[in-house]
Amino acid sequence: MAIKLGIPAPDTLIRDAVHVAVVSFKVLNYGLKPGQKVGLNSFGHISPHTSKFIGIIDPFLEESPKKYSYIWVCMFPETTQVMRHTWDHMELDKKDLVDYTYRDYAETKVREVVESAAGRLYDQDDGCRGC
Repeated sequence: MAIKLGIPAPDTLIRDAVHVAVVSFKVLNYGLKPGQKVGLNSFGHISPHTSKFIGIIDPFLEESPKKYSYIWVCMFPETTQVMRHTWDHMELDKKDLVDYTYRDYAETKVREVVESAAGRLYDQDDGCRGC
């Protein structure tokens, strides 16, 4: 008997295991909750504010994920193709994930440069006290 998540379980006792496709994402906004439905927003980031949900935030997290942390998104059942330890999904192609990785890297580098520059500006003793 095939186990199908997302529908009620049969009225007999069954013990089994299932594969769930997961993909990691960087959290770029506050307010996400374990088990919350998410999709991709117009910037390609996970968000609950989307017209098309692709999965849920890891339902086993014990607290809401912190901004800039990485989390698992569990893809909805029966939405992935060729289910193995690698898989395809119609909403996430390899190009999107590569683009996301580069965007993520670029955003991190820009933030580091800005924070570093801001620190140098405020650390300088330019003779202007308190202005």
